[in-house]
Amino acid sequence: MRLGLTCALVIAAAAPAVEASAQQAQTSFQRDRNVSVRQRPRPDFDALGVRAGLFLLYPKVDLSVATEDNIFYQSNNKDSDTVASIAPSVVAESQWSRHKLTAQLQANHYRYSKFDSENNTTYSGGLTGRLDVVRGTALRGSMGIDHLVEPRYNPGVTNAVDPVEYDQSRLSVGATREFNRIRVSGDVRYRKMDYQNSKDALGATVSYKYRNAEVWEDEVRAEYAISPALSVYGTAIYNKRVYDQAALITDVNRDANGLEVALGTDFDISSLARGQVQVGYLSQQYDDPRINDTTGLGVRGRVEWFPTQLMTVSVNAERAVDDTGLIGAAGILATRVGAQVDYEVLRNLILTGSVNASKEDFRGVNRKDDRVQLTLGGNYLISRRVGINAAYRYIDQKSSGTLQGNDFSDNRLQVGVVLQY
Repeated sequence: MRLGLTCALVIAAAAPAVEASAQQAQTSFQRDRNVSVRQRPRPDFDALGVRAGLFLLYPKVDLSVATEDNIFYQSNNKDSDTVASIAPSVVAESQWSRHKLTAQLQANHYRYSKFDSENNTTYSGGLTGRLDVVRGTALRGSMGIDHLVEPRYNPGVTNAVDPVEYDQSRLSVGATREFNRIRVSGDVRYRKMDYQNSKDALGATVSYKYRNAEVWEDEVRAEYAISPALSVYGTAIYNKRVYDQAALITDVNRDANGLEVALGTDFDISSLARGQVQVGYLSQQYDDPRINDTTGLGVRGRVEWFPTQLMTVSVNAERAVDDTGLIGAAGILATRVGAQVDYEVLRNLILTGSVNASKEDFRGVNRKDDRVQLTLGGNYLISRRVGINAAYRYIDQKSSGTLQGNDFSDNRLQVGVVLQY
């Protein structure tokens, strides 16, 4: 079952290698020829951090105010409100010559002006580490916990008066081995979701325990470097999803397992583009005999184009099977595409525009959702410690089918201040 973990252990066991071979591996998969607008160092404006032994701490606070004209994402009887938020965070990064350890903590408190029932607080914390065994061989791992709130337009929260909150635990381990022009890797990822109950308009308890689940993902990947700027790879991802219970006796069994196999390319062409694109076959099989298996084309990709040093154009696409909280549906076949443009007007002023579209086909019920999101914004760095930002976001959804959701549109305008050290 744990194919990825097995691969990781095999890779780690094969660590000893010829030094020249390891040096060749490092150059064959080098991916630092291009730097995007948002990744580019800004020595006069980047936070310096606070030294704490062998770590650098980067504390930050985001303060913002936003106005939104349809906070419940309704077709009619739209309600508008103003929401203020405060989001403190801190990142600790090791400064060792080898290995790497990063810890982060963050929270976000939202407070609404009129509808205080929407007030909520989210938070997350995690550790990410890399252990350099020998040249060309590394072990990695991460763990974390999150307390999150689902968006109001999620199909599983339509009956809830209060925000739907849930806790998530995350754990992953993996390893990578490089030799000559070949790189192999294996990963195991685990997530556990625990949903809290909510209330309906009459004050009755709405249970979301049927959404509690454990999700395993095992991934293996083998890659061959054609040149230092281009490689091809094959990958296989196995997933297993186990739910605690069904919502009702008549509800479906959402337990499932799936497999995605794909061929792809990883490239970083100097002064032109970089990214990863893979195309393959996906299959998701449900334990409930009433739900047809989902099979078909699987796509994952992200490409960054650099028309000039001051502009980065990013394009992404994905076709995958997701979970859903809609009673009667076992999952969603989701197709997503998006594009974003970042333009560096000044060294300390970046303008951003993005558009994202998704199509969600529900499995087990007759429903399809089409959603488009447009975002325009800018970030202005006043100094190392102070920055300001502004953003406009527009969301439009069209739903169809016998169990269709709301058709809605929403406009949101936000301004904020960033304080960092």
